[in-house]
Amino acid sequence: MENKKKVLVADSNEEFRFLLSDTLMAEGDMEVVGTTGDGSRVAELVVQKKPDVLVTDVILSGMDGLSVLEK
Repeated sequence: MENKKKVLVADSNEEFRFLLSDTLMAEGDMEVVGTTGDGSRVAELVVQKKPDVLVTDVILSGMDGLSVLEK
């Protein structure tokens, strides 16, 4: 059984989110479980998806990346 790391990607730039997600998925040992540019949504997705890794930008709409990490 394959044990892929679940990754959540949060960045304000949509194009960058998709490029990073595609790159991570191509690695084979990672699964992108969600992407967003909204800080409030990041907090929700962390609870719902329980990722192993969160890749986040500091500048997000709604709630900045540092506030997301504090929460």
